[in-house]
Amino acid sequence: MENWTRYFSSIQVNKNKAVHSLRITVVNDKTEGKLSFTDLMLQEGEVTSGYITANKEMLAKEVINNEEIATRHFNAVIRGKQSLGIPNRSLPVNEIDLNARTTGGMDFTVHATSPVAQKGIKIDQYYGTRPFNLIRGLNQGDTFQYKASSRELLINAQHFEQPDVRFQQIPAISGKFNIEMQQEDRPSSGYVLCEVETWLKGKGSERL
Repeated sequence: MENWTRYFSSIQVNKNKAVHSLRITVVNDKTEGKLSFTDLMLQEGEVTSGYITANKEMLAKEVINNEEIATRHFNAVIRGKQSLGIPNRSLPVNEIDLNARTTGGMDFTVHATSPVAQKGIKIDQYYGTRPFNLIRGLNQGDTFQYKASSRELLINAQHFEQPDVRFQQIPAISGKFNIEMQQEDRPSSGYVLCEVETWLKGKGSERL
């Protein structure tokens, strides 16, 4: 197993002279094994601020039985208004460290089984945070997609724009989402596909 150690040091320079080159000498004494030296970072100033991770190292995909798990999905039937508790974790037998789990994006696909009025679909979290209200109406049989993973809105696979859209996120372990479907004068109905974009901490997150 790789065992990396970070070392920090300050180098005093003459403020009246420019630095054109720097020589680093690594000395290994009275040890056995393999020594690797990598990731040299220079910072301006007298105080070191630590490792600045690359974006691609921040998150990692979950892998179970050599298979990458990109999403988990859950189904729900909605009539009027329902609150859904959705897990963002693996089965306990596969979840070795809950602290490795991170916030993920939430995608919702709504299949309308009855007409929906304009501004008749509302989705938010917990006690009304991150509210979203679809300004368009739906006909019976229409499919509406509200996707945080690609940051887009679609009706019957056709992309459209809406101002001030807040896409949903799900915390590590679990989240609660409220979904409301209404016609003009009575509840509407549909079935909903909820997809969790699963992420774990990557190497960079562990270093921070």
